[in-house]
Amino acid sequence: MKKLTTITVIGNIGSGKSTLVPILTKFLNSKKVEADNLFQTRDPFREKYLKDQSRWGLINELWLTLERAKILRELGNIKNKWVIIDSGLLMSWAYTYSHFLVKKITKDEWNLYENLFDLLTEGIFKSTVVVRLNYSVDSLIKRIKKRGRNYELRYYDKKYLKQIELGIEALVKKLRRKRIKLINLGEKKVNNLHLDCEGRKKMAELVLRRLND
Repeated sequence: MKKLTTITVIGNIGSGKSTLVPILTKFLNSKKVEADNLFQTRDPFREKYLKDQSRWGLINELWLTLERAKILRELGNIKNKWVIIDSGLLMSWAYTYSHFLVKKITKDEWNLYENLFDLLTEGIFKSTVVVRLNYSVDSLIKRIKKRGRNYELRYYDKKYLKQIELGIEALVKKLRRKRIKLINLGEKKVNNLHLDCEGRKKMAELVLRRLND
């Protein structure tokens, strides 16, 4: 795989990832990689996972991790300067670690996952920038209710969102240890995504400035 400069957008459910990704794709003239919608569209373990995370959490995350790794490995012919990734492998790590933190998977299962993750991702993150969308859980609940997706309303309560946030916080610490560039966009800045075209342009310019810092 050739060396690519990737921007991975991470954040909790409802934080605006799917809104920001096309904005960055447009203003940075980049290639968009849909690595988040696998769960909604092709995941064979999705329904089982939603009903019983303790039983299916590890299997579900292993499948998503493998599929997302395949997507990245297929980017060798991309000629754009930037590749924008929606969630992808980094969020797979965050979700799986969150299951471990709340004891839905065992320590041995986590160790197995992390060893496989490190093997699959060897060299992938050498030229990566991460944009984190950082929302409070209360605000996420409001956003999820507003967009009204039935399965989210049924399964994604405050407890679950807090669990995912624990995984994201652990991921952020891991990224900092590895000295991967991290751009943190707080709630007030992310709200600009829902403004007019000028507001979205300013958001893209803000990210671009931080990329060049």
